Amino acid sequence: MNSSYYMNSLNWEEDTLFQVLFDRYYLQLCRFAAKYLSESEGQEDVVQDAFAKLWQQRLYFKKQKIVRNFLYVTVRNQCLNICKHRKVIKKYISYTSKEKFKERYSKSEDIRKKRIDKIHIALQELPESCKLIMRMGYIQGMKNKEIAEDLYISVNTVKTQKKRGIKKLRYLLLEDPKLI
Repeated sequence: MNSSYYMNSLNWEEDTLFQVLFDRYYLQLCRFAAKYLSESEGQEDVVQDAFAKLWQQRLYFKKQKIVRNFLYVTVRNQCLNICKHRKVIKKYISYTSKEKFKERYSKSEDIRKKRIDKIHIALQELPESCKLIMRMGYIQGMKNKEIAEDLYISVNTVKTQKKRGIKKLRYLLLEDPKLI
């Protein structure tokens, strides 16, 4: 039986009718769905679902033009639903990511402040010259040469004092649990 037979009136009693309609429209509908969705979003699944709905409601359709329109509208609507769902997911992910970032940032900021406070407390335990050099170098961000010029000492003295200061800070921070 040739497919032009089905053009005017559809006889669902024929076993081959559904196969003819599937063969005729499947690829066209997949290309149509591709305008809305990527392959990973299930273009073929949407088209197959449309054919499943057609099969479930087949007795309501008497003409091929109505079947064609039904398939295209069904595919379009399902694609639009998937696109809406995609936007909702992106919005949710964006929102939760921002909230998690704020939460993590807040926690890490608290931890950072506590550590800085502990370092300042430990700095108080250093000898005056070492404390001054550590503050100038690490808190004010001065270079070794600038510190040496400001304090009228050699660059090697600055480096030595920094090494001693770091060693002492490590010791103080690890030895005193209150400071950690």
